[in-house]
Amino acid sequence: MFSLFFSHLGIGLLGCLLLVPYKRLGRGFFRFNVLLGLGFLVIAAAFRRGGPAGDALALLVALVLAAGTVVSLRFRRSPLSLWLLGAAVAAGLVSTLGEAAWLAGTGTIQLSAPLLAAQFITSSILLGAVLLDMILGHWYLVIPGLSFGHLERMTRVLAIALVLRVAVSAWTVGVARGAWEAALQDSMRFLAQDGLLLLLRILFGILGPAMLLFLVRECVRTRSNTSATGILYVATVIVLIGEIASHYLLTHGALPL
Repeated sequence: MFSLFFSHLGIGLLGCLLLVPYKRLGRGFFRFNVLLGLGFLVIAAAFRRGGPAGDALALLVALVLAAGTVVSLRFRRSPLSLWLLGAAVAAGLVSTLGEAAWLAGTGTIQLSAPLLAAQFITSSILLGAVLLDMILGHWYLVIPGLSFGHLERMTRVLAIALVLRVAVSAWTVGVARGAWEAALQDSMRFLAQDGLLLLLRILFGILGPAMLLFLVRECVRTRSNTSATGILYVATVIVLIGEIASHYLLTHGALPL
């Protein structure tokens, strides 16, 4: 579970970083975020146990390319840096899709490969978007006078990511409808086994982020950066909790969501 979570967090952050302008935000912003994503990939590789050698190799390639991006940024080679970053994201995506296909094939997770891939990809995008949006909000303290358009655009990306994540969750519930009906028939067993995690998943993974995102959009609209950043800190924490619950339910629980 931890390998999946940290790989999705790292790949999502690196992928969302491609959506913000290098020239406007600068070398320091990119170096900080790539280093953070690299750290998450290192943790993912350390926790990884089993699986196809090709998927592990793809994750290792993503890690090496991310490290190369950090080095290239140190020497102000922005075109090369962006190419390396894009290649790292592509390698991470290969690893993610391969792992989804392998887990579905082995029956470890009772979902089809396309649905599991959609779970993994939307989780990555949501995790990366909320973390990068929070860091971007803080960066307005580092670069005074930075255009609010960047925060507004990244907040729209976060909104799209949340909508996609909710849609995939609804798809998952529809596919696992039989398991849900069986669980609800025995309410006590349902509450004892998965009740708390499902509550965390729904409150912290879906409802909470939706409410906070509305507040963030209002703050961005009124150019209240400090308030938006504070709300994004809270949103980041609850999304992390919600996605940890989701990953646990996928890998250990009877009711994926």
